[in-house]
Amino acid sequence: MQLAHLADLRAYLWEVEEEIQDGFSQFQDPIELLDSIPGIDQTAVYTILAEIREEMTAFPIALHICSWARLAPGNYESTNKQKRQRITRGNIFLKTKFCEVAWEIAAH
Repeated sequence: MQLAHLADLRAYLWEVEEEIQDGFSQFQDPIELLDSIPGIDQTAVYTILAEIREEMTAFPIALHICSWARLAPGNYESTNKQKRQRITRGNIFLKTKFCEVAWEIAAH
């Protein structure tokens, strides 16, 4: 009984993975580019693209994406006084995935 249920779940998982790959088939160049970065696996690639694909042209460089995800804390300096700010709220899914990737890179 449980083995049959496990087999059904695996078959369903394959179907879902195929649907995800079909949905991202138009993004082959960004997928290959992201996949070439150490520490970024297939799940991270799909998460990043799912979160930014509508706004992809709005981010000319990677720093803009990090800022949009609110992973770039503010650092203000005036008259030799530095005022640092905490990381603020942003896209929680993108921020979480970027942090997971950073932990993966730091672990190796």
